[in-house]
Amino acid sequence: MINIIDNFLPKKEFDDLKNTMESAYFPWYFNPFITDASELSDIDLYQFTHRLFVGREGPSSEGYRMLEPIIQKLNVKAICRIKANLLVKTEKIREHAFHTDFFNNRTAIYYINTNNGYTKFADGKKIESIANRLIEFDSNMSHAGSTCTDQKCRIVININYYPLTGGECK
Repeated sequence: MINIIDNFLPKKEFDDLKNTMESAYFPWYFNPFITDASELSDIDLYQFTHRLFVGREGPSSEGYRMLEPIIQKLNVKAICRIKANLLVKTEKIREHAFHTDFFNNRTAIYYINTNNGYTKFADGKKIESIANRLIEFDSNMSHAGSTCTDQKCRIVININYYPLTGGECK
């Protein structure tokens, strides 16, 4: 089951997060592929990423603090990874390879900007990229993202975690 929650954060918290991530001063790092599966299938696709939290190491960026309202609303017990992705505009929408992020936990995708890109699931369901929308699903569900054609970029935050009633990240 996919939970879709629009207007996930209050307007001020969302605006602060969006303005920070879209700022010229927010550090994005070149990543030559989208997913491990796309190394071969999407050779000409790339993205910019920003790791905010890495497993047992904990926060890996000062930017992690701005995500605390999201983490609190998700009732997180343990975080496996939090990564922001910035995909640049393409001439036509390009879908990425289907993948799973981790096994046996939860995945949340938080959309920073509205655009015509989307998240697609193996069953064909598509979730539109709408600013301040969060989708949450079982991490074993195969999914794929896409580029967009109507904005300069598509920005999402990918959160892999265990809820308060779940296990622990390994």
